[in-house]
Amino acid sequence: MKTIYKEVIHPNSARGDVYRCEFIAPKGARPVSVGKQGDNVCVWFECSIGNTFEPIAVYCVGTGLGRVPDDCRFLGTVVDGNFVWHFYSPVL
Repeated sequence: MKTIYKEVIHPNSARGDVYRCEFIAPKGARPVSVGKQGDNVCVWFECSIGNTFEPIAVYCVGTGLGRVPDDCRFLGTVVDGNFVWHFYSPVL
């Protein structure tokens, strides 16, 4: 059986850098969405109930800044005050 989990992430980006936001999630978790909830930037991911936990990552770049690895898919864009963040997830 699957469920949806949420994690708060802290975006950051610098020109030329790959910025990886990493957190712990059930094994096989698949990020499906990003957005704001209150003052927090969050990622929601689909996962199977009862799996052991492992590190999972999403990548974040600001408009015109940073780089994204080639093997990623677009998750979404979040406007956070004066910042616009674009999120990507490794293709599983």
